[in-house]
Amino acid sequence: MSTQSNVSLDEVNSELKSVEHELTDVEQDLRQFESRQSNATTVLKFLVYPSLVAFVILAGYGFYLIQRLTSDVNRLAETIVQLSASVNSSMLSISSSMTIMSGQMGSIVNSTNAMSSNMHAMNNSTQQMSNDVTQMNASTQHMAASAYNMQHDMWSMNRSISKPMRLFNSFMPFGGGNDSPPPMSLPTTPLVPYYPSPYYNAGWPYQGQQGLAPTLPQTQPATPVNQQSKQPTSPQGGGRSQLNASSAAT
Repeated sequence: MSTQSNVSLDEVNSELKSVEHELTDVEQDLRQFESRQSNATTVLKFLVYPSLVAFVILAGYGFYLIQRLTSDVNRLAETIVQLSASVNSSMLSISSSMTIMSGQMGSIVNSTNAMSSNMHAMNNSTQQMSNDVTQMNASTQHMAASAYNMQHDMWSMNRSISKPMRLFNSFMPFGGGNDSPPPMSLPTTPLVPYYPSPYYNAGWPYQGQQGLAPTLPQTQPATPVNQQSKQPTSPQGGGRSQLNASSAAT
């Protein structure tokens, strides 16, 4: 029995030693694993902590950007609302201004039409005035011709009266006479009326001409020097001859 117990104790001891040896191996393996895990944890710490710090910083900056974007969008929405209200009021003002401008343009068109009609009437009046002025010019030339005829008749009458009066001048001491011709000759071109109407013609022949026919300036003929009477003339006779000459000149 003792021998069997000794054998069993030896086996137990050997088994304990083997178990102890295995536990030692396991402990060494655990220590190695722990050291490896500690190294890996250290490496992870150097990687994760900066990453976490960067993430926190980026998250804060992103939150700041989101907050700024939200405020900017809010201000943009308010600006768009104000701009829409301003555009609406401006469009109403522009619409009223365009309506007023349309009315003013219509008034301008009406005024332009009235101005055109007035200008047409003014043109007609101006043409009528031009015709009247031309007729006035013709009438003035007729008056000039009539005045010349009156002057010529006065000269003829003076000449007719001066012949019998010269006889009386011959009885006066220092008497004399002057039989000078008129200062200008009669116009050779006949007068022509301006209008073809019988109201303006008054018996003048109309030849299709407008206005009076042009007349060349007449040269004044030289006054012939009459021979003085051989009888002595009186100062009174000389005065009458000067009066006759002045009346003939007028």
